[in-house]
Amino acid sequence: MARFFRKDRAVMFELTGRLELVATTNDGPVLACLQHAREHWAQRRDFIPLPPVAEGGEDGPGIAFASANWRAAITDRRHPGMVARRHFEAMVFTYLAGELRTGDIAVTGAGEYADWRANLPSSTARTSPGQPTSPARTSTARTSPARGGAKLRPFRRAGN
Repeated sequence: MARFFRKDRAVMFELTGRLELVATTNDGPVLACLQHAREHWAQRRDFIPLPPVAEGGEDGPGIAFASANWRAAITDRRHPGMVARRHFEAMVFTYLAGELRTGDIAVTGAGEYADWRANLPSSTARTSPGQPTSPARTSTARTSPARGGAKLRPFRRAGN
């Protein structure tokens, strides 16, 4: 599996080194594993120490977020407390891509992968339940964007 990531490995490490990634959820185990991988990226040995538990994370190694298949792929019984470096890096970048897609990790200053929490309405901007949220919703005139905002006539059934 690591051979598929080999050609992109240097680019991925350089890209993640230049981007400012932030976790949008309370815990950031993927970012902690990314930091661990970055600390060991220049080493040539096949096995590196298990990453530490992320702050606020569960008990156990820092790979508790990974699926059972990934944990089996990156650990080896002959090397307790260690992970296979190349497979570990592949796992981290795979999870990082997934977390970016779902919005659990954001890129500071980005448009597409920006922090979605910035778009949430603030508590002061909320309206009371009986109050309209915008003038467009209170308007009775309906317009069509396809007609450049021209007013639509009400639908009339044949025979009326």
